[in-house]
Amino acid sequence: MHSLLHHSGGDRPSTLRVCGVRGPYVRACTVASWLMPWVLALALLAGCATPQPSLEISEAEARADLARLEGELAENAQDVEVKRDLGALYVLVGREARGQRLLVDAFEANENDPKTLFYLGLASERLDRLDQALRMYERYGDIDASSPYRSVLQGRYDLVLRELARQQARKQVAQCLDQGQCSSASPSTVAVLPLVYQGGNERFAPIGRGLAELISIDLANVAALTVVERVRLQAVLDEIGRSQTGPFDPNAGPETGQLLGAGQVVNGAFTVQNEQRVTLRALLSSVDSGSRDLESGSAEINRLFELQRAIVRQTLEALGIGVSPEMDEQLETPPTQSFEAFLAFSRGLDAEDRRAYREAAGHYRRAQQIDPGFRVAAVRASNASALNQAATGVMPTPVLTSSIDMTRLRLSNMPTTGSLDAPGTDRDRPDGEWATVGVVPLEQLPLPPRPSSGGDSAQ
Repeated sequence: MHSLLHHSGGDRPSTLRVCGVRGPYVRACTVASWLMPWVLALALLAGCATPQPSLEISEAEARADLARLEGELAENAQDVEVKRDLGALYVLVGREARGQRLLVDAFEANENDPKTLFYLGLASERLDRLDQALRMYERYGDIDASSPYRSVLQGRYDLVLRELARQQARKQVAQCLDQGQCSSASPSTVAVLPLVYQGGNERFAPIGRGLAELISIDLANVAALTVVERVRLQAVLDEIGRSQTGPFDPNAGPETGQLLGAGQVVNGAFTVQNEQRVTLRALLSSVDSGSRDLESGSAEINRLFELQRAIVRQTLEALGIGVSPEMDEQLETPPTQSFEAFLAFSRGLDAEDRRAYREAAGHYRRAQQIDPGFRVAAVRASNASALNQAATGVMPTPVLTSSIDMTRLRLSNMPTTGSLDAPGTDRDRPDGEWATVGVVPLEQLPLPPRPSSGGDSAQ
C-alpha cells in the first residue's frame, strides 16, 4: 500500500508521483504537506479496474503550473483553453470533481477538442462514471488521424468497454446462476463460442478462437441475425471459467446462450492430427429446442476454411435463412487463404482475450506480413496497438507548459482487488445535470464505432 504522493530520494528536488485512480478511490504513494488538504480524507485502494495515467513532476513544477493556470483563469474566466488545461491538471493530481466541472465547460464550448474529450473521459472514469467516459472516448472516430489523442481515445474506449462488459457479465451470471433470473433469449441472436481444442499440440489451440471469429463475421453480415460481440461473449466466458481445452461439453451452448440472451449458439470441438489434418465437429444449440449437428468432418489443414464456410451455410439453413448471391460470393472469398496467417491471427485473438495487447498486436502484424491482403488482421493490429498504448504507453502531454513533457506521463497497470470509499473529499460525486445526463445503460453496451478513415473495427 502506498500513499497518494511520493517524494523521491536522492539529490534531485523532491517530486510528486500522482498515481492512478479509478472512481473515488486512490492508489498511490506520503502526502506532500502542501497537498495535505486535498487528500487527507482519501481512502486507499490496492488496485484499479482500468490502467490509469500517472505523472511525475516536481513539487515546484506542480505548484507553478497550478498557480499559473489558476491565475490565468482568474484574469479571464472565459478562456476555454485555460479551463481545459487546468481541468486536466486537476484530474491528474486527484481533484477529479473540480477538474470535471472545468472540462465540462470546455466541452460545451468545443465538443470536438480531443484533449478535452480525453481528460473529461478520464475524470469520469475516476469518478466511477464509466458510462460517461465511454461517451467521450467513443468520439475517437471523429478525431483527425494525425492527432496523438485519436489512438489514445480509441484505446481507452476499448478498455472501458471491456470493463463495462465484465461488470455486466458478473451481474448477469450472478442473477442467472444464483438467483434464477436469466435474460430472455432472442431466437434471432446468435453467439459463436470458441471451438474447444482436444488435441495434444497446444500450438493449434488458438485456432478455435479464429474459427469462431470468422464464423461470427460471416453471420454478422446477415441482416436477420444479431451476433453477440466478442467483448461481451468473452466477459461471460471468463466469468463462468469456461475452458477452451479439454472435454467438449455439448450442453455448454444452451447454458451460455441463456446467460448471453442468445437463442442460438454455435459451438464445437476440433483436433489436428500430425499437424496436417483437421477434424471438426460443430453444433447449433437452441435455448428452446435443443442441439443439432452441423459440420462434422475432416480436411487437410490448408482446407480448414472450407469447414468453416460449411458451418456458416448449415447454420443459416438450420435457421431457415436463405443465402443471397452476395453472401454466397463472400463465403467463397475467405479473408485469407494462408493457414499460417490465420494461425497468427488466432494467436492474436487469444492474447487479446488474455489482455496481453502488445503480444496480440505482434501476432496480428505477423498475420498481415504473411498475407498483406488479410485486412481483418490489419484492423485488429491497429486496435490492439491502441489498447496497448492506452494501457501501458506514453500519453499526450496534459497541459500546455514546458515544465510537463509527455515523456513523464505514463500509465500504471493496476488490477482490481477491492475498494474503500471515503466521503467528504473532492472525489465526491459532483451535483448537477452532468451527473445524470448521457448515461449508457450497462445492458446496452455499444459496439466500437467505425473509424472515419474506414476499416472493420467489429469486436
